[in-house]
Amino acid sequence: MVTENIGKDGMLMRWRSEAALPKIGDQMVVQVELPVNHGFRPKCIHCQTVVAGISRREGSDPLLALSVSSMEFRDIQPPGKPGIDGSEMIPVTEWLA
Repeated sequence: MVTENIGKDGMLMRWRSEAALPKIGDQMVVQVELPVNHGFRPKCIHCQTVVAGISRREGSDPLLALSVSSMEFRDIQPPGKPGIDGSEMIPVTEWLA
């Protein structure tokens, strides 16, 4: 996934995954990797989200509008390792300017 836009209450993500596209109402845990600062360990913004909308245009990857219920800074969690609540971690590594 690629972060298109992010704010305190929501984010817009471009779905570039081979995994099945989530449905509106699905809960997702998203880790947005932050740029590396050599004075600290790698960090991310850990977000508990709900899919609020999906936009599909021909010839383009789908866009997911995610409503953010919780957002906190954390050390990066390895992909594929389930969170404390058993939810899937989805790493987001690309930022668009």
